[in-house]
Amino acid sequence: MHEAIERYLKWFLLCRGWELKRTHDLSELLDEAEAHSPALGRFEDVCERVNGYFVRERYPHGGYSIPTLQQLQADFAEADQLIKLLTAGN
Repeated sequence: MHEAIERYLKWFLLCRGWELKRTHDLSELLDEAEAHSPALGRFEDVCERVNGYFVRERYPHGGYSIPTLQQLQADFAEADQLIKLLTAGN
């Protein structure tokens, strides 16, 4: 989920003249995308949570809590909405 959101955000930004930079931080990318589409701001919470999933995946012994199935399903649904908004009209 993290990689899909990251790639769509970067694609959205690149289409608007953004200079590619090395980052995996969805919150940072979303902040930059909001300058082009303020409606994206409503996805701040899901981007923060999914950032956490990325860290847990890379560092599984960090003592992080595991999200519930319901939380993951809700985050997938919200990520789908974000991707649809990013690709609308492009």
